[in-house]
Amino acid sequence: MSNNNQYLDRAWLELQNAAGNGTTDSGPAVDRWNSQHFLDVAEMTAPFAIAYGWLHDAWTAYQKCAIMSTMIQYRIVLRLPVFTTTTTTYWWWTASGINGIGIVSAILV
Repeated sequence: MSNNNQYLDRAWLELQNAAGNGTTDSGPAVDRWNSQHFLDVAEMTAPFAIAYGWLHDAWTAYQKCAIMSTMIQYRIVLRLPVFTTTTTTYWWWTASGINGIGIVSAILV
């Protein structure tokens, strides 16, 4: 709105740090968002999704691809076992029914 890119640049910097591509170490490269705990993953995915949607017209093609790739890598790929295995060792929340999560998981399967 203001045509002042300092806010866009800062948002990009923060997203890069959260994705592990910036100057701040955000955990092991394989699982930066602690996929064994669904709330950690949700809390990290939300700002990426919001930034992608709200700033979509301002991002470059490269930035859009990087944001989407990060969400796919740390949100979708690492969470697929939840829906493809029957073990609930780390995926207890899919059957718990807490806050309707079990229902949502059943629908997604």
